[in-house]
Amino acid sequence: SQFGDGGVAYVCAKNSMRKVIFVSNYNSILTDNSRRSFQAAALRWRAEYVECTMENHPIRLASNTVKIEVFRVTSADYVLILDADTVINESAPSPFETLPMDCFNVVHVSPRIDPCGSIRECARNEWHRLCALPGVEPLPYGNWEYFNSGVIICSREHHERVENLAWDLCQIPNDLGWCDQTPQNYAARKCGVKMNYMNEQWNFLAPQTLGNDWMNLFKFPDVYIAHGAGDPSRIYWLKDIRWQR
Repeated sequence: SQFGDGGVAYVCAKNSMRKVIFVSNYNSILTDNSRRSFQAAALRWRAEYVECTMENHPIRLASNTVKIEVFRVTSADYVLILDADTVINESAPSPFETLPMDCFNVVHVSPRIDPCGSIRECARNEWHRLCALPGVEPLPYGNWEYFNSGVIICSREHHERVENLAWDLCQIPNDLGWCDQTPQNYAARKCGVKMNYMNEQWNFLAPQTLGNDWMNLFKFPDVYIAHGAGDPSRIYWLKDIRWQR
């Protein structure tokens, strides 16, 4: 083999890993259209689609914190954690094959949608509120390290401890606005895991900025995952956005 025996063993091991697209559906945001995009991606990527609902996994803290339980709820080795207000474009390659799975793969909020830095300022305030909670070690805020948790690609081997710490942080009574996102940011920093800050094509917020034809998402193959975070109109356009030809 051109890879040598070690390369073959690595490829075989990677292919045998259980790969999961994980979505929590508790607030009626998830549309049939988005679900079909997730299921189609799972088929292309030889992964499984797991959707948590009140029927199969009752909420223990808050609906947003269910994603932190991914390694408790599933036996996944590799996981793509998605917010329900996302849609996967047909052009998206398998993250499990194209991204470094020993890294915690995330995306910053782009200056494209935060030109004045107001979102980053909210993130800073959230960080300091978390660090002020009882028993939490204060850590310095990194302006360009805070990520959006709507799309996370990670692995059990390297990152289960991140989600476990985030879950522990969520148990502490708090007034965080981003009750899962800030604990995950803190946990990743505290655990010292390797980070991969992906291009925003993996978590493309405000897809309306693509131009007049943005509802034909398939015409923008460089946008892999569109995300409606914070957009009140997302409950409407997620039903109809075209992610395949």
